[in-house]
Order: sequence, then structure tokens, then C-alpha cells
Amino acid sequence: MQHENTSLRATISRQSQKIGRIENELRKNELLLKDQGELQSTVEKQREKIIHYQREIEETKHHMARLEELVHQVQEQSMKEHVIATPSVSVFS
Repeated sequence: MQHENTSLRATISRQSQKIGRIENELRKNELLLKDQGELQSTVEKQREKIIHYQREIEETKHHMARLEELVHQVQEQSMKEHVIATPSVSVFS
């Protein structure tokens, strides 16, 4: 009986140690899952920002192209007005 009792206590001790290790692993895994969730959230927010910035870049490109077109038109108009306003010099004067 004493031997069985000792054997059972040893088994209980080993099982308690295993339970302790498993509980520690569980806590670590729970922390990892929490960290992973936070990282996924951060990645998603960054994706949304990237999409937003890409849209802003495209809009800016569109506005720049329009501004370049307007500058070109103003330059052409200015050149035409300059040509019209400049009196022509006659060779026969």
C-alpha cells in the first residue's frame, strides 16, 4: 500500500508539472494570438492608408496634368498676343 501511495504521489507530481508546463504554453500562445491580432489590425490599417495615398497620388497626377495643360495654353496665348502686339517692321520703309 505504501508503495502504491508513493507511486501515485510521484505520478501526481509529474502530472502537476505537465499541467504547469501546458498552462505556461497556453499563456504564451494566448499572448502570441493577441499580438498576431494586433499585428493584423496594424497591417490592415496600413493597407487602407496605402490605398488612400495611392488615390491621392492619382488625383495629384491628374491635377498636375491639368495645370501643365493650362500653363501650356497660357504660354501659347501669351505668344500669340506678343506676336499680334509687336508691330511688324517693313522692309520697304
